[in-house]
Amino acid sequence: MNYLTIHLKEAIEINQTRAPLYAKLTNGESTKISNALLQSEKLSLATSLPMDKTAGYWQKRGVPVFAHEFIPMDQTPEFAEQFIDMDGITSEFPNFPTDQVMSDLLKNLKTDDYASVSALTKNVLEDLSVTPKHLCLIRHLVESIHRGANLLPLHLEKTKEKNLFFSPKKLCHYLLWAQTVAIKPSLRIDRWAHPIQRQGIPIIFQDVPYIPPMPKRYAVPFGKSP
Repeated sequence: MNYLTIHLKEAIEINQTRAPLYAKLTNGESTKISNALLQSEKLSLATSLPMDKTAGYWQKRGVPVFAHEFIPMDQTPEFAEQFIDMDGITSEFPNFPTDQVMSDLLKNLKTDDYASVSALTKNVLEDLSVTPKHLCLIRHLVESIHRGANLLPLHLEKTKEKNLFFSPKKLCHYLLWAQTVAIKPSLRIDRWAHPIQRQGIPIIFQDVPYIPPMPKRYAVPFGKSP
């Protein structure tokens, strides 16, 4: 099943639907944010199908590669024009050590140290919890990296258990790398979103689903449950 491609297409549909709603609320200020998100998602479609087809090799053999990495977009919060409350809204854009986080993640990925990637992203998420209404795209990426780093060893273990010759390590590793290098451009989008969020408009905050550290059940066949 083409889990990544489906995920991206669902995300595009949501952002296309919500873009004019945000534009109306912000007198067009949000347009560059919506355009940047859509451009990124559409560019990702260029490689998503080959990645899905590659993942299908293991899926057909009982290893749920890519089956649990992506949360169904139907779990995205409903659209609302305003935050329920303004708790945690900051006057200044929150500081985020982008270069340090990326450097540490890439260093650990270079040595295939997925346990350290998981531990680092867990710590970053704890720091990000201080400003839950800001840095929302960064948080979404870090949550995804954290989950992927937790799943990758399980995929490798399951592959070994089934005595499969080919390993999904390179594919899953590439996904983690691609998400890591996406952190810097995501920070720029979060920076654009900050003044809009300060107005009480929950852009990005309500446009991505929460990504738990692990699925409820690591199994095949796969359902919609995260």
